[in-house]
Amino acid sequence: MGARSNSRVTLETSDSFENRIALADSKKLPRRTSMATDEVVPTRLAEASRAMGGDTSISENYAFTGVHHIFDQHKDAVTAVRFANNDKSLLACCSLDGKLSICQLTPPPASVLYILEGHKAGITAFEWSLSNDLILSCSLDATVRLWDAALGRCIRVVEDPLAASVQCCAFQPLNNNMVVVGNSKGMVQVLNVSTGIYLKGGSSKTSGSVLSIVFDSSGQLLWAGDDRGYIVSYLFDLHSGRLTKGKKILVSENNAITCLSARNWASREARDPSLLANCAADAVLLFSHRK
Repeated sequence: MGARSNSRVTLETSDSFENRIALADSKKLPRRTSMATDEVVPTRLAEASRAMGGDTSISENYAFTGVHHIFDQHKDAVTAVRFANNDKSLLACCSLDGKLSICQLTPPPASVLYILEGHKAGITAFEWSLSNDLILSCSLDATVRLWDAALGRCIRVVEDPLAASVQCCAFQPLNNNMVVVGNSKGMVQVLNVSTGIYLKGGSSKTSGSVLSIVFDSSGQLLWAGDDRGYIVSYLFDLHSGRLTKGKKILVSENNAITCLSARNWASREARDPSLLANCAADAVLLFSHRK
């Protein structure tokens, strides 16, 4: 699956890595040095990768080609694409055109179920609730919106208290009445979407514009990444929604942390909790988190 900045979302089916190389050659496109044709198999030192991949090559495990369907309903850059939780038949995407769309992949033919309109500026991020009945979105118009995914309608609008662009959002994993948002003025804030009230003690200032946030599966740890290259960890109180700042690390000075993803347990060979960070210094970084 790929998200394209020209407002298209492309779903791809699997095929060989070599076919992709051949296609690139036929179009006389420059090939990156990292796309070598040599088969790469995880070594004995990469036990976690070897456990998942076995003796097969990386190209055999991660090979995609062919277009299943193209969604082109948006008129500006697509900023995020997410499948519904544990549901391959539904995905949603948001765009700088200020709209969010819900798409059905199966049963065929693939179709757009709803186009959600209401934001007055580009949508920067969104997230499905745990049961997929709600969608949370945030926007450059300084608002957060809660949508009924089944009916395709907005059920709540909450303005940012600082009138700042809201850059990222996340549901609290154990209590979807609580959400956390990050804005362009460096604030990480906890919001009760049932009441539309920002919680007392549920805000914290970071060093730059907050671009990404993620919880661990327990809902007690939260990380935020900003445009200055910092990642900050927080303890989240499940009862009050209070945030307590933990550690702060500089990943790469003045290079934005654009995306974060947390996993508690990847495999038997990779049991330590991990935080995957995408950094605008042309790097993807994996951190091992130990309590």
